Amino acid sequence: MTVRPYLVNGEWRTGEGTFEVKSPFDDSVVAEVAVPTAADVEEAIATAASTFEESKKLPVWDAPRLSITSRSASRRRWMRTRS
Repeated sequence: MTVRPYLVNGEWRTGEGTFEVKSPFDDSVVAEVAVPTAADVEEAIATAASTFEESKKLPVWDAPRLSITSRSASRRRWMRTRS
């Protein structure tokens, strides 16, 4: 089974070791995921904090429109699955 990498700061990484993800229905292995290193976790946290500092200054005037668009798209996807 192919090891699934994880994304840190725009880069796919494989870390150290892996863990199995099992199906709750039959306990079969559905994926093998790479385990991030402590340095990867620290970098991910630092990147998230930095991104938050930048993004909290962005204007929110468009947020209500985006919310409506998002709900509309979700509703259309749901309707397609029902037919």
